[in-house]
Amino acid sequence: MSVLAGKTVLVTRAAHQAESWIRMLEADGATVWRMPAVRIEPVEDASIPEGPFDWVVLTSPNAARWVGSRVPLEAKCLAVGPATARALREAGGAEAALAPEPFLGVAIPKALPGLAGRTVWLPRGDLAGPELPEALRALGAWVVETVCYRTVHETEVPSDLSVEPPDYLTFTSPSCFRGAQALLEDSGRGAWLRGPWRVSLGPVTAEAMREAGFPAHAEASPSTLEALLESMRRLAAQEETRCSNA
Repeated sequence: MSVLAGKTVLVTRAAHQAESWIRMLEADGATVWRMPAVRIEPVEDASIPEGPFDWVVLTSPNAARWVGSRVPLEAKCLAVGPATARALREAGGAEAALAPEPFLGVAIPKALPGLAGRTVWLPRGDLAGPELPEALRALGAWVVETVCYRTVHETEVPSDLSVEPPDYLTFTSPSCFRGAQALLEDSGRGAWLRGPWRVSLGPVTAEAMREAGFPAHAEASPSTLEALLESMRRLAAQEETRCSNA
């Protein structure tokens, strides 16, 4: 029996992205509480810019779904993380090369040698920071950015959400954490942020949690759902050991 059997887990991912994570947790015996903290909305007037492009760089599954089969034929495609590459395939797109671990945007310049004079298309969300395009331009690339989706915070918790805290809070992006923090505090559940185990998908989300005063008890490395599940198993095993030794 898994150490997560019978544990309650709050899932804060956007509803359209949460199902694979929920299936993994339930297969491990956990009871999932759904509380989408954000939703993803396409930018209606976003369009594919004129090329040609040497590279299309996709940093999230949301960007990959939007691009889909519209990757310019002359371009090579680079995806950050296996989930982004899988989303592109499922949307009818080309096979993408994977950026190296730790599956973060900072790894992209290392994966694209000889950028001087190259053209890069960077479809991304409205909350994406300037660090990646600045790094690519510093290496001599001509970068075209397209904001193709927006991240919107949800404003209400599900009506059936318990008033008692779960065993684990899971956060898969900074926006999920910030949206969940606002939802929990506004619904009178702010104490949840201090009580259960807080688990982060990777260092970027963990940094947002630290800045808010709620550091993660465990951080997935690499930034994949499989690693996130394994980090929760380790926490649960440590807790079982601690309780048995008490």
